[in-house]
Amino acid sequence: VQPYYGNKLNIIIQPQPQPWHPSSCVVHECFHAACIVANENDDVNLDLMNEILSTTMKVTMIKFADVHTIDMSRRQIHIAFADIYESLGINRDAFLLCLELDTTNEQVNGGNKATQLVKYYVKQSRQLSIHVTPTIRINGIIADSSSSWNLSEWNTFLDPMYC
Repeated sequence: VQPYYGNKLNIIIQPQPQPWHPSSCVVHECFHAACIVANENDDVNLDLMNEILSTTMKVTMIKFADVHTIDMSRRQIHIAFADIYESLGINRDAFLLCLELDTTNEQVNGGNKATQLVKYYVKQSRQLSIHVTPTIRINGIIADSSSSWNLSEWNTFLDPMYC
């Protein structure tokens, strides 16, 4: 869709974990940790961010859907993503360190460096009454769409807005 509409269409992706898919929060945690590590020493590298997002989306349903992760621990998912992101140039050790739980002051639910980002996106989605994915908004208004739409179906939906 984006190449077809070019500058007429501004797409903003807001990661939204689905709590009814237990691995979803862990996958989002990994995505954010990869982004944190990718930008620790550089300004935001949009090409790398897009590659992290694209790779995460591609492998999630293949390797990290409910049926694939039923017997995996959170840490095992972290390690699997460390392998995936390392192939993109993300420092494996820094990535896994980013996912270490904060246990200072004997915290038992301190989260990790990615936790706050996951919280921000969840809070924002809750404020906007977004509960499922994909949810799209056109000029801030939630609109019905489908993740299975092809370009023709998107054209039917979007073209009237570009008259």
